[in-house]
Amino acid sequence: MTQQSSVAPRRRWLWLIFAFTALATVIGWLSTTEDTINISHTEAAPPLPVVSFETVTPQPASISINAFAEVRPRWSAELKAAVSGRITEVTDAALAGSHVEAGNVLIRQENSPYIAEVAQAEQALADARRQLLRAESKTTAARRQYKSRGTQPANELALHLPELRVAKNRGCC
Repeated sequence: MTQQSSVAPRRRWLWLIFAFTALATVIGWLSTTEDTINISHTEAAPPLPVVSFETVTPQPASISINAFAEVRPRWSAELKAAVSGRITEVTDAALAGSHVEAGNVLIRQENSPYIAEVAQAEQALADARRQLLRAESKTTAARRQYKSRGTQPANELALHLPELRVAKNRGCC
């Protein structure tokens, strides 16, 4: 093991010496082969190129230019309906570039979803009114009962007052 460990540093030194020698040789060779340009000095100016000229008289000329362009509107509007439904008709006034007056019909929309929503709203209103009448009836019956007995009700629950308030707050009337 001692022989191998002493041989490895020697090899490293030999390689380092060889690398530095090669580097010095390349630097020396580059300095001796300097790039020089052969420049010759002359007293006479170089000859000028041969030039010709022609006399021209102005005359009228016509030019035509063809160009392709796309015209776009300055403003555009996107229409949306407040209710859902299928569009059944689009009038000519709804086409791009048409001038539209206030109140003009642009599209016709199927109104069955709207009619169904109105019917549902009317049904909800009728249910709210029914619940209000039922709550008022319960409250009136409870008051009569306590009045006929000649006693005071224990609390608001005995007169069904919270149910009456909820029915009134539904906004039916």
